[in-house]
Order: sequence, then C-alpha cells, then structure tokens
Amino acid sequence: MNKLTLMLVPVALVALSTPAFADIVVNGGFETGDFTGWSIGGAGGPCTFVSNLTVGYNAHCVPQVTIASHSGNYEAAIGDIPTSIYQDLATSAIQYEVSFWLANSPDANGGGGFVPAVVSWGGTQIFSDNNFGPQPYQHYSFNVTGNAGLTRLEIGTVAGQNAANYGALLIDDVSVSAVPDGGTTLALLGLAIVGLAGIRRKLSL
Repeated sequence: MNKLTLMLVPVALVALSTPAFADIVVNGGFETGDFTGWSIGGAGGPCTFVSNLTVGYNAHCVPQVTIASHSGNYEAAIGDIPTSIYQDLATSAIQYEVSFWLANSPDANGGGGFVPAVVSWGGTQIFSDNNFGPQPYQHYSFNVTGNAGLTRLEIGTVAGQNAANYGALLIDDVSVSAVPDGGTTLALLGLAIVGLAGIRRKLSL
C-alpha cells in the first residue's frame, strides 16, 4: 500500500461516518394491513380502517375508497369525524423531517367530499386544511424539532363540516427521520480534503 493510498483512508472514513438516519415511524405504509404501531383517537368507528381497495366502508359509511395506495398495497382511511391515528415516537431535542402523503376519496353520493384534515407534531399543528377536497395523493414534508423523550405524531380529521359532504382522508407512507447535521460532517470532510491536497503536493515534489 503506497503513501497516497494510506492518506486516502481518513477521507473515506469521514465519508463513511456520515450516519444513516432511520425512519422511526412503525408501519408508516400500513403494509401490515392494519393499524399495527398506531393508536386511534377521537370518535373512531367502522369508517376508520386500513384499505387495499378490496375492503370498503360498511353500509353506514360513504364514500367507498376509490383511490389506490400511494405505494405498496395498503393505505389508511379515516371517514369518522373527529378521528385521528397517532404514534408516540422516541425522539431527542433535534431536528426531524416529517413526511407523509394525503389524498381524499370523494363522496360516492355526489357530495362535495371535503374533509377537515389536520396533522400535528408534539401537539402543534404542522398541517391544517378544513376544506381538504377530493384529490389524488399529494406529498407533504415539514422540518420540526423533537422533544427529549417522546413526541406525538397525529394525523386525522376534526369537527367542523357538514357530515353529508364528508370524503375520506387517505394516508400513506408516513415517515419521521432525523435531519443530518450537514454542517459538522461537511466541515470534517472539507478539512480532510484540504489536508489531502497538501499531502499530494508534497508527494509530487
């Protein structure tokens, strides 16, 4: 192994030391086919379930779910008002990215299909739309700060609309990951590259 190869080792170690921040949400894509990992709050009821388009609302619920999951085979559907699904996540007092996909399956009876949708992090709303209309899946992403201990992520519906016009709030691909501390890693990598450049100049003399 020559000197230059030996000098490259610290640079490679710095690059490899950049942590991979894992998703801390359990069953964020609902691919278990149920609410494993999630708790249901609020009214709850038969109109809140995990759907794969072969499972529809019962006779007391409209509309049927008509929008396929964003990915995989399953998605969560909330047609009860007010109802939410939530997880209490183990967090630190650092920055996190909360990411999720929402859609609205319109009222099968021809109503407006609006649904009052809300997403909160640690009790603070990060997304709110009282007139979340019929639409395909849209992606939403927010940077937030975690608590030292547990932080609740909650997604659901709130009261405030005419129930005859409700649609169904569809949820898929929910994730929460720590935001990399890019400043520290980039600074270390920069110092390593500068040092390597100096070494290469010396070796070339």
